[in-house]
Amino acid sequence: SSSSDSDTDSGEDTDTDSDGDAAGGRKKKAGSDSDAEWESSSSSDESEDEQLAQPGLAGRAKWLKVNTVQTKRVRKTNTAQQGGQIQKDAKKEKQAEVKTKKIFEVAADITEVELEAKIKETAAMRGRRNNDAREMMRHLVVLIQAARRFGARCELPALCYLVSAYFDVPRTIDDCLTLQDWRKCYGHLTRVVSLLESHPELVLGTIDAEDMADMILAQREGIKVTEEEKEAPREITSNVVKIMGSLFSFVNRLDEDFTKALQKVEPHSREYVERLKMESRLVQLAPGAL
Repeated sequence: SSSSDSDTDSGEDTDTDSDGDAAGGRKKKAGSDSDAEWESSSSSDESEDEQLAQPGLAGRAKWLKVNTVQTKRVRKTNTAQQGGQIQKDAKKEKQAEVKTKKIFEVAADITEVELEAKIKETAAMRGRRNNDAREMMRHLVVLIQAARRFGARCELPALCYLVSAYFDVPRTIDDCLTLQDWRKCYGHLTRVVSLLESHPELVLGTIDAEDMADMILAQREGIKVTEEEKEAPREITSNVVKIMGSLFSFVNRLDEDFTKALQKVEPHSREYVERLKMESRLVQLAPGAL
């Protein structure tokens, strides 16, 4: 009986040991499975991190996510820029039209009567609708050059018409002449003063109603000169040269434009210095207008 009990105890111990070994094997297997899953998850995380990491960068910048999708930026066109481009194109077309226009010339055999009529006809274009003021001024310059061979009596009215046209260039009351236009206007007024000084017998006067009627007629139909008037000798009955406006008002307007320009131009610019130099010339011109 004792032997049977020992056999029974040994059998139970053997069963217990085998059960423990089986349980340990299951634990080891479970542990190995969890370790494999951990290693696979960590390796997948490392592969994702390697994909996210930016090559060539170090530190925090290496792990910052950068948008790799390139988006094409559409440039918005500004309405003001489009308007400016349209104005530039229109200006170029206008310049091309000016170049294609026929050059204004005066016939070499023109008489003094014809030239005076042409000057009045050109000056009558002032203020008309769709009239190019710059073109009219260019025509007057050509007529002034032609009038020099007929003397001061013919040249003075044309010079005064041209000066009046310069003061029509500013569009608003706050605008002023450009420096180039101011210098040209000053030059024409200086020519007027020098002609009066060299011909002291001549006196400037304002146009009367008859001359105004001729200007209106020239504006509508033009001035027609007959053959008798062309060939008839010129009779000088008075030393008064009739002009539009007065020399004093011209110099006064030039002085006002000078002051207005100094108020508008940047004081630290070169243009301001150039305009400031004109003050001495204006002082020299003023006594001749009195």
